[in-house]
Amino acid sequence: MMKGFHFEKDLPHQKRAVESTIAVFENLQIHQPSDVDKNYINPSIIWENDIQYKNNIKQIQSNNDIKEDFKKSNIIDIMMETGTGKTYTYTKTIFELNKNLGIFKFIVVVPTLSIKAGTISFLKSENCVEHFKEQYGKILHLHIVESQKSSKSKRNYLPPSVSSFVNAGSYEKNSIQVMIINSGMINSETMQKSFDKSLFDRYTVPFDALAATRPFMIVDEPHRFGKDNKTWENIQKMEPQFILRYGATFQKYENLIYTLTAVDAFNKNLVKGVIGHITEFESGKNTIIKFIDSDGIEASVELIENNRSKAVKVSKKESLKKVHPEMTDLFIENLNKSTVVLSNGLELKKGDKINPYSYAEKLQEIMIQRALQNHFKIEKELLTREVKIKPLTLFFIDNIDEYRNKDGYIRKTVEQYIKAEVEELLKTENDAFYKVYLEKTLLDLSATHAGYFSKDNTEKDEAIEKEINEILHDKQALLDLNNPRRFIFSKWTLREGWDNPNVFQICKLRNSGSEISKLQEVGRGLRLPVNEYGNRVKDEEFY
Repeated sequence: MMKGFHFEKDLPHQKRAVESTIAVFENLQIHQPSDVDKNYINPSIIWENDIQYKNNIKQIQSNNDIKEDFKKSNIIDIMMETGTGKTYTYTKTIFELNKNLGIFKFIVVVPTLSIKAGTISFLKSENCVEHFKEQYGKILHLHIVESQKSSKSKRNYLPPSVSSFVNAGSYEKNSIQVMIINSGMINSETMQKSFDKSLFDRYTVPFDALAATRPFMIVDEPHRFGKDNKTWENIQKMEPQFILRYGATFQKYENLIYTLTAVDAFNKNLVKGVIGHITEFESGKNTIIKFIDSDGIEASVELIENNRSKAVKVSKKESLKKVHPEMTDLFIENLNKSTVVLSNGLELKKGDKINPYSYAEKLQEIMIQRALQNHFKIEKELLTREVKIKPLTLFFIDNIDEYRNKDGYIRKTVEQYIKAEVEELLKTENDAFYKVYLEKTLLDLSATHAGYFSKDNTEKDEAIEKEINEILHDKQALLDLNNPRRFIFSKWTLREGWDNPNVFQICKLRNSGSEISKLQEVGRGLRLPVNEYGNRVKDEEFY
């Protein structure tokens, strides 16, 4: 049984990212709070009219070979390729900011519940707690903002996590206060309404109480928080002193001080390389559908087929077979002036393209078969080694029922091909461990795969809950060599924030439109794998 992943301390690329961030604040004036609530408030860093701040940023950009571009803004950007340890890097930065500047209240903002779950499980893990305690003699005290059950009492109290975060004082010498909140909660009524009981005897609105603490903020996956959206507007209500944005994909940089690109990461042997396979289908080669515009009532799309172009307008609930006959099962679920949401959950922004032929059932079957064949080829190699590595394959699908229902087309196809592949391997397998593992696989084919979809959060099915727990919270259980589960299915829920170092293959059964989403999907498998003892394997190239 794996005892958890082992941390490697001070990897050079992470150390450099931390040092670059700390250097932003060098020689800036620090004002200690002096009013009656001073024990609950961060020191203030003075930067607005300080030439030192500008010089610091320009100097760091020059040191890190980044084109000098200073903006008079409290936003600092750290670009790190997926799989290179962003969460670890910003956690270490929190401890360093505390040590150097005395900042003890931080708000971590994440876009989704799956990223929130991953962040919490990382920060609470025994390895993480011990690792930082050993270096800094402190621990993080987490305050997790969750949606509230309605209270039975007549009085309306502020969310407990907000109260505990605001009320935590600097006299708690051994802990640093970290509040974790996802964008759904940021935009909820809970954070903006006035409650009966106040904090510091004057703040009845959660946002106002948080702003009073002068927090430092960390934003994970910044491309999900564009400056033109509601979440960004609400983030400003917490009045963060500084916003440190960590991501692999940005809509637009602001005071970019550190970059670790995909090529750098691969060349430094920090991530897996990528080999792409595209299943060709003749008729689909010269066909594309592009979302051009929307007036909020109708979407204008363009069908480009064999170099001929045709404009079509489609309204809400109307089938896309109006655009192309291969898209019979697809319709527009919702639309506004910038986005169209299709009935399979796919979100298209202006300019995004999809291929209508990628909706053909036969094509899906070919891809499932190829992915499973390739998985077992990788698995045989990695599980017959002396020190074993258990590989996983991740499937992105768009029709949940086809997977979740016992007779669903995807589920039946997957189990049929798993059975065929395993039976074929067993005819010639001599390795004692792997033979037993394959035999165990045949005992219960349903135990070889699991799914996580956003609607699962409302299901109360025990088997599904176990699957979700393994996928989201218990990477060790998923990688245990006694566990036959190795195929993970998701819609687009796992596109960001979730990852598992042992994903060796991603099979995308559906077209997902934008370039950013493609980068995010590939990112789920980029981390270097861990072996059966939880140690990262970094002395060879993986793809």
